[in-house]
Amino acid sequence: MELSPIVIFGFNRPIHMNRMLSSLMKNKEAFNSSVIFYIDGYDGKNDAKINETLDIINKDWGFQTKEINFRSRNYGCKFNIIEGVSEVFKTHDTAVILEDDLILSEYFLEFMNNSLKKYKEIKKVWSISGWGHPQLINRKNGASFSTLTSPWGWGTWKDKWEIFYTGKYYEKNLIPNFNSSERNEFLFYGFANYWEEAIKKDSVNENSVWDAYWYQTIFINKGLTLFPNMSHVQNEGFDGSGLHCKDNDLFYTKLNSKSTSIFPTRIKIAALYKFNTVLFFINYRRKQYFEYHREKFSSPRNFVNFFVNKLRSFYS
Repeated sequence: MELSPIVIFGFNRPIHMNRMLSSLMKNKEAFNSSVIFYIDGYDGKNDAKINETLDIINKDWGFQTKEINFRSRNYGCKFNIIEGVSEVFKTHDTAVILEDDLILSEYFLEFMNNSLKKYKEIKKVWSISGWGHPQLINRKNGASFSTLTSPWGWGTWKDKWEIFYTGKYYEKNLIPNFNSSERNEFLFYGFANYWEEAIKKDSVNENSVWDAYWYQTIFINKGLTLFPNMSHVQNEGFDGSGLHCKDNDLFYTKLNSKSTSIFPTRIKIAALYKFNTVLFFINYRRKQYFEYHREKFSSPRNFVNFFVNKLRSFYS
């Protein structure tokens, strides 16, 4: 089987890059894969860390081929990724895309390459995600389709990306045009409202994101993303080191230690995966609430003080 090129983006996190590449090399397909790096350029603040990152990727990792693209200026996260993926699709029809803050299972590349091959002619399938929402009850060796998507170890095809890139959808906030039903579905019943927040902040230069626009493009084209029922990716970026992720474990997933071998034959939303994803988000919101109010619940005394103050404000 012809293997998709692996496109890796990095900036100022050499320790993360080293961990990610070490996990990637546990995939037997890595030794026969072409790897293309895009490292964002100097910004005057992170130059030493960027040099350390370059040292890491210049090591002999054992890939079949390796190409390193070091930006001549600082592109920022959004355009480093958008331009990098677009450059790769000038010469390739598929790609697996990684960022430096991921840990991969040893079956990640097998899942990605099998999925990209299996669904390449299916118009409705837009993306393959190596990360998956934790499933309480589902086949651990299976995969499912969802309207949601994820940027944490993913892949797509040239024709789908060209719609996004040539249409300049990365510049458009289309959410205000959605009717109430579409908006509810896009935000996954309000659980995934961070997508809208990301686009709003990016549009006023308070953020640098591409993935929310990609998800928006998939959504308006009624596309689907394939997820493994048990994740082949962990996101280590929630340690406070990343540009967009705070220090928390709200999206923690157990890493899959086995192959994903059962693929859906019907190209439609998987009801069981959707149900489990709702359960995940309910738990996510619960943990998010306690994270926000952590100090209040850290001891009985703090909780009593919080409760008393709430009563006083209510009756004042």
